[in-house]
Amino acid sequence: MIKRISFITVMIILFFFTSCDFLSNGGDMAQVSIPLLSSEGARAIGGVPDTITVTGYTVRVFGPGMEPIEKKIAAGARSVNMYVPGGQERHFTLEVHFIPLRGFAHPHLQSFIGRATADLRPGYYTKLKFTLHAGASQLFVVDNNNSTGTVWYADSIEWLSPGSTTNHYSPSDVDISNTGVVFVSNDNGDTIGFGDRITSNPNQYSAGTPIRTIAIDRERHYLYYATITNMLFQVQLDPETGIPVNPDTGGLYPAQPLETANLPAGRTVTLQGVAVDPWTGYLYLTALINPGTGNLWAVIKYDPFIPGPQQPGAMLSAVTESSCPQISSLTDVIVKDAGVFVLNMGGIDSAPVPSILKFSRNLHYLGGYGSLSRDATGTLFEASTDPGDFYVPQRFFAIENQGLYIIDDSNISAAPNGGTVDKIIHINEALSSSSWDTYPHEQTDEFGQTLESFNFFL
Repeated sequence: MIKRISFITVMIILFFFTSCDFLSNGGDMAQVSIPLLSSEGARAIGGVPDTITVTGYTVRVFGPGMEPIEKKIAAGARSVNMYVPGGQERHFTLEVHFIPLRGFAHPHLQSFIGRATADLRPGYYTKLKFTLHAGASQLFVVDNNNSTGTVWYADSIEWLSPGSTTNHYSPSDVDISNTGVVFVSNDNGDTIGFGDRITSNPNQYSAGTPIRTIAIDRERHYLYYATITNMLFQVQLDPETGIPVNPDTGGLYPAQPLETANLPAGRTVTLQGVAVDPWTGYLYLTALINPGTGNLWAVIKYDPFIPGPQQPGAMLSAVTESSCPQISSLTDVIVKDAGVFVLNMGGIDSAPVPSILKFSRNLHYLGGYGSLSRDATGTLFEASTDPGDFYVPQRFFAIENQGLYIIDDSNISAAPNGGTVDKIIHINEALSSSSWDTYPHEQTDEFGQTLESFNFFL
């Protein structure tokens, strides 16, 4: 009788383990599977058009208490199978690399991206599914101070055979919706142009006032824009088309103003940068605020969905220059897997401060990188493309591309050529000098030659 009961008990335990996909040798790891192709050979991931040829996949994973993981997968793979440390909030990104075929509507796109979050139990099996949206793209660089209102574009920072379009009056920022539609804001006009390609933005969204910056939530389908009057707005985007047009009425979705005047940290004096955390939908703002005792630069974590005193939106937390002395004068902000990155402008006559500040998502300061490029006297800007040498870092761009892409502006004279010495920068999220790259690759002194035609903001 005892043997019979023991046999039944063992069978129940084995059934429990099997039904829960228990891995007997998993240890602290969990097995994760991502189907790429169905048994019939069709794609098992949503959102990928038929007008592309897949060339490969990349899976990236990060989460609390684990080292980030990156895995490359060949184009013909039917699925991805990998072991990931067990734990909560494991964030997975699936990136699909491709080459476009004839008829592909958005040739500036270079990949599609999908995201998923899972709590993984050590020793157990989990299957993840993804729906993709627009990912990495060509590099779009706004040239606001150019008299023709130029947006430059190229496939990489090598800047081979760049193109440009001048159908933007005074471009201030560029972003891309979930479908690949390109949005270009203007800070001299009051519109946001949008269209399938950067060279064709025939549609206009009127904001009623000039626009300083834009940010698009590709996961939840919202466009955010900040005006030069320091107002913040949210506009719905249609998930199927990626544009702010209501498919039922054919009209534009209205702009919803968000609360910025009555933040707990203080009244917003200047709203400079806006970024979306794709994992949560929270916004991160760089702003000059006044808590009642004078102006302070701040990085603000912001929820655009909860009710505020007068409009939707409320601050969740903030860090200011009073609590983080590395903060000097902030411009733009971006959210990547590794954290929140902020561009910081030090004064030429002030003590050196990092040009890039890195924070956790809870706004704990994690470190900085770079500083102003100064001459031997320490009192003048000096043209340089050496790692860590910045002029006035103004704007992040190519938001879904790997690493950080930065517009680095200056008013260093490029006489006798005219214009100023400006550059674009790429560096990885670890802020490693070995990953530093610029265009142009070299720049000389203030009266030397410069190979670029940029004239960004200053």
